[in-house]
Parts: sequence; structure tokens; C-alpha cells
Amino acid sequence: MRVTRVALLCTAIACPAAAQEFTNPSGSSVKLYGQLSPAYLSYDDGQESNAGLVDNNNSNSRVGITVNWPFADETSLKFNFETSLGFFQSNNLNITSFDGQQWYSWSENDIRKLEVSYQADFGTVWLGQGDMATDKIAEIDFSKTTIIGYSDYQAVAGGFAFRESDGTLSSIKIKNVFINLEGSRRMRLRYDTPDFNGFKFSAAAGENVLSGDNKYYYDAAIRYENTLGDVKLGAGLGYNYTVPKDGGDSTEAVMGSVSALHEPSGVNGTIALGQYMDGGDYVYVKAGWTGDIWDIGATSLAAEYYSSNDIGLDGSGSSWGLMAVQALKEQSTELYAGYRSYGLDSETVSYDDSDSFMVGARWKF
Repeated sequence: MRVTRVALLCTAIACPAAAQEFTNPSGSSVKLYGQLSPAYLSYDDGQESNAGLVDNNNSNSRVGITVNWPFADETSLKFNFETSLGFFQSNNLNITSFDGQQWYSWSENDIRKLEVSYQADFGTVWLGQGDMATDKIAEIDFSKTTIIGYSDYQAVAGGFAFRESDGTLSSIKIKNVFINLEGSRRMRLRYDTPDFNGFKFSAAAGENVLSGDNKYYYDAAIRYENTLGDVKLGAGLGYNYTVPKDGGDSTEAVMGSVSALHEPSGVNGTIALGQYMDGGDYVYVKAGWTGDIWDIGATSLAAEYYSSNDIGLDGSGSSWGLMAVQALKEQSTELYAGYRSYGLDSETVSYDDSDSFMVGARWKF
């Protein structure tokens, strides 16, 4: 099994791109696409450590098909099916993994998209499993390092629990404290307006049919993207509202992000933040640079910092990280490495600091 995993990593680095798109004379098209995203993740909770080969949950291995039917007056109908490949995810690794767990196990929960959309001059309507309106609203990031880290902080080592200073393994995990509050993929109805001078509004309503969590989800978001002189600018603001079907307490949150890239120099910066309406908030900042050191592809470097208050515990969480990504243009591949340090501050319990390191490759086809 270990040989197979190493072979997968080598394949992702070495293979050429093989995307397939077929178009007929009427203009309709079929596109087959996918990616492999293997990585090696290690984590130290201050007293114990674990490491293993995983699938990078920042952008996991997947395959998909898109079918597009264009009509008159610039209208079109599109079908999209996309699924993860079922490999063991980086945010599921913990101190005891892989005890009793499989490195490969596909289920219907791995279906990312199963949707149709209709685009016309009034905007776009989406129906089926896919992105809610606030999905990625706190992830606007022009650093070209999102494969190794961005505001969805828990995607790297979210399954690891913090260690109390007396040696007790707590129930508080990375994914409980370091979150960005935005929406995810649901079975939903969504509407996007046309682009108005860089602005676009979205709204959606849905439920989690695949895992059946007994909740209704509603959200709305506004996005902006434009180039102002030498600066590429993107921003977004979202609101989501979650209601249990059994009439329990609802949850409300706001979140957003802004990113700017000075294109001549490659210098970039990103800020993401969010808050539960009844308390608990976070802020994420990143500063980076992208440039062409070698002819093989762009090099991207970044540093990040995350701070949260009263999310996942009565106290605060903080983390900083460093990351590097090297693109290989001819191979449609990115090589990456990233380090993060984590800490919790509570008035009642003392926790050890912890850290994670991940290195891997993403090959798109």
C-alpha cells in the first residue's frame, strides 16, 4: 500500500496534462477534467506526533464532467457532475490515524456537484448539489498559495486535537477553532445576478441531503472583482442563516474577504474575517509575493496569521504559517510546502502549542 501511495505522488509530479474537451458544430461541448492532490502531512501536539500520506483537503483529488448547450441570445444550459476520489483527507488525520481507518473509501458524501444551471440576460439559476451563495466568499485570495493554505484553516490538520499541558488529549480540534464560517456545498436552489461593473449578487436556499444533518440553509453574498490600474482587486461579503428542522436554535453569521495583487511586482495581500451574530469572531491575514525566478513556472511565497475569539472554546486561538508553491507549467503541476504553528489561550485550561507541516503536489488534467 505504501508503494502505491508513493507511486501516486510521483505520477502527480511527472505526468503531462490530459484534459479532454469535445465540441460539435452546433456549439455544444463536453469537458472531462480532474486533478490528483496527494500530500504528506505531519503534526506534533506538543507531546505526541503522527504523520502520513493524505489527500490535500485544501483542493482534493477529483474528477468531473461539464456538458454545455448554448442557445440563441447568449443563453445556455449546463450540466456539471464532480466527485472527490475518496482518498483519506488531510483534515481527518489525527494522533491515532490510521488506526481502524481506510486510506481509500468512496461514498455519496464525496459527490461535490450534481447540478444544472441556466444562464441568460437576467442572470444564472442553479439547481442541485453545488456551491451555496457564501461558498468561497471568505476565500478570495490572489496569492497563488491556496493549495497549501488559506482562510479555511482547518483543511490541513483539522482532525487533530489540542493537548492539555497535563498530558490529557482534549476534545477541542483544529477544525473547531480555526474556521471561516462561510457556506459549503448543499442540495440547493441558487440565483446569481449578471455582472454589474464588477459586482455580482447571489442568494441560495438548500439542505444537506447527502449526509442528512436535519438543517435548512439560507445565505446571500455580494462579490466584486476588477482591475484598477496595476492592481487586481477582489472582495466579497456574505451572510448565512441555518435553521434546524426540529425547531431548535438557529445560527447566523457574517463573513467576507478582500484580496489585492499588484501585478507588475507580484506583491499581494489578503484579509478574511467573520463573526457569529451571537458572539465569536475571527480574522485572517496573508501577505505574499509571486514572480518568475525560473522558466519552469511562477514561484509564490506567503506568510499568514489567524486569530479567533470564542469559537470552539471559551478563549482564543491563534496561528501563523509560512508557505511556498512552485508551478510547473508544462506538467500542469504545482509543488508546495507549508508550516503552521497553533496555540490556544483559555482562563481555565492550559494547552500545549502544536504545529503541522505538509508537502505535496497537485496535478490538473
